[in-house]
Amino acid sequence: MDKQYLLALNRIRQFREEQNISQKAIAQALGSHDTVYSRMEGGKIEITLPQLFIIATALKKKIEEILEISPNSLQQNNNVGITVQSGSGSINISVPIEEFKQLLATSEQNKLEVKRK
Repeated sequence: MDKQYLLALNRIRQFREEQNISQKAIAQALGSHDTVYSRMEGGKIEITLPQLFIIATALKKKIEEILEISPNSLQQNNNVGITVQSGSGSINISVPIEEFKQLLATSEQNKLEVKRK
């Protein structure tokens, strides 16, 4: 599994624990069972991009914080590269920076209420 992906999973767990949010609460936000989310956070099931947006919203964090994308790196390039892994392969997606920023803004607007532990 990709090192950056594992680091992102660790940040998700850290943010969740810092806010005393249960895995069950995140699973409910995803419309999933808590054991499925536990496997996602543990790296056994890969998190999709739409799921990542839901998780970030539930944690009241920006995607940049989870992925550790600095504002400087966004300004240096006109595109944001995202790698989506699935099964035995992966797909690299290049998204124009303005569209990526728009997606981030949309995720901020769609805040979810998450039950605390």
